[in-house]
Amino acid sequence: MKFKVNKIAAAVAVGLGTSVFGMNVAQADAIFFPYLIASPTVTTILSVIDEGNPATPAAKMHYRYYHKKDAGSAAANRVSGCKEADYPNWSSPNDVVTFDISNHFGAGANGVLFEGANGGPYGDFAIFRNSTIRANAVFDNDLDFSFGRNVTGEAFIVEFDNGSVWGYGAYNAAEILTFTPPSTVRAANEYDFSDRVEVNGEVLVAPPSNITQAAAIERYRVPIAVMPFAEVTTRLFVTPVSPNYPFQTPIENNVYAVGVRLEVNDNSNLQQVMFDRNEQPVSGRNTVPIVCVGAVDIPDLINEAIRSRLASGGWTNVGITPFTTVAGTIPVDQATVIKMEYNSVAGGGNATLDGKSTGGGSYNSSIWLRKGIRESVARNFALAGAGGYPVLPVFQMPDAAQDVNAPYPVINTAGVEAYNAKFPGAKLPTADDYLPVGRNVAQGIAGNTALDYMVANVAVPGVIADFRTVESALQQ
Repeated sequence: MKFKVNKIAAAVAVGLGTSVFGMNVAQADAIFFPYLIASPTVTTILSVIDEGNPATPAAKMHYRYYHKKDAGSAAANRVSGCKEADYPNWSSPNDVVTFDISNHFGAGANGVLFEGANGGPYGDFAIFRNSTIRANAVFDNDLDFSFGRNVTGEAFIVEFDNGSVWGYGAYNAAEILTFTPPSTVRAANEYDFSDRVEVNGEVLVAPPSNITQAAAIERYRVPIAVMPFAEVTTRLFVTPVSPNYPFQTPIENNVYAVGVRLEVNDNSNLQQVMFDRNEQPVSGRNTVPIVCVGAVDIPDLINEAIRSRLASGGWTNVGITPFTTVAGTIPVDQATVIKMEYNSVAGGGNATLDGKSTGGGSYNSSIWLRKGIRESVARNFALAGAGGYPVLPVFQMPDAAQDVNAPYPVINTAGVEAYNAKFPGAKLPTADDYLPVGRNVAQGIAGNTALDYMVANVAVPGVIADFRTVESALQQ
């Protein structure tokens, strides 16, 4: 996600008595790691790539974590909130830094790997040394704005008692750009990793309440296979995602809450939880709440009285739903979900698969569960001349260095404000100053944002900024 893009036209800069060079562009990028873990037997190794800007060789990255408030083994508490911890650290053009958040593998005291005995020129990265934590993280280069400065990342999670590893790539979302005449272009959704800006189905969304179970499963749920419980642990790592300000970077505590559950449809409209390996549907599902970040094993999503009927596994669909009964939390209807399967026997030597030894080694596998593309965004556009099919548009931004998968065209802030609808551009203090999904305004329609309505409805002119005008501003 790139954000904070500003260009000052030459004429404006001269009028201010200011040189264009060095101040005509400001841009940053952000990435989201939905699940991190550290304990006496597990650590997370992160790699962060910062393309940087040659004009600012001594730049800094901003590292922000949200970790469970509970200490030690209580970090696995699914319904406790998270505390925020953040720090800056050095970066440079085309830099890559690999570090261990708990410093189990780091050669130096700062947790950095592969940079020599002292860990290179960086400050301390091992923020969770000697800790047991569950966390998620947002890293950005907001501390040093520079044009085209992209950030990417990878997570490598190591269970070093048995030698198991798994990992995933960090999530970098699309952006929503605004244009304020004569020449200011900026992103409106800093740290927004919600479904409306996903690029590859990264975020799962709860279905609307007015659709059938069959439609909900087809459009919003993710099918998974489940191996026998006794031999293979199937675990879901769940991180609630907020579609509203302040998105994934609340100032102090992250208390976003979501429910996760299993569901299949056998056309009976019963609460079926899974098909067994004989194609028989079994009912008895549990909805489990997750606050901030957490994990749940598949058997915990099945009613205890019926689990034995599914001991050999089967298949089901994973879905998320709002969960409103955990005190002190903020319910949301979106989440990332990673499925992991691993052997359940400590030490690995006695682990089996379908009754046969795995040869003394441990095994695990992880899959980031994905579904559709921007399911929460209304299909308000219609394809002209093709029978009126609803369309979810994807927009290329006016400058080639900007996003090619944006969910909206560049929005004219003056056009939006003419309809008394505030648009995210500054860091305004409350969620009401933004356009959250589902909010109505006077001209809006139920289930859409005001922005969706204004962009799609020709009766609301002046909201979309002219492509060539924005392109000219960006290229000054």
